Amino acid sequence: MMYDNCMDNNSQIKITKEEQTEILELNAEYQNLLIAFGEISAERFKLKSKLKRLKENEKTLNKTFLEFGNKETIMLERLKRKYGDGQLDIESGIYIKN
Repeated sequence: MMYDNCMDNNSQIKITKEEQTEILELNAEYQNLLIAFGEISAERFKLKSKLKRLKENEKTLNKTFLEFGNKETIMLERLKRKYGDGQLDIESGIYIKN
């Protein structure tokens, strides 16, 4: 008696072409999922690195902004000592006393 789905001994059974195709499709889908997870992981790493750089830049800019505020205050105090209370018209360069 001959069986199409049996090999040399009874402990080995050949699965159908449809089952083999289904298994190969599942394997390919699994591989695609692994690749997608890897891509997400790599993108997350890049974004975390970029966020770290942005935070560092923001910290530097905050420090610079505070230093600028100090320079501005010093300049206004110097003008006040020299010209008295008043306001400066930046466009014309005229200091208007109160």
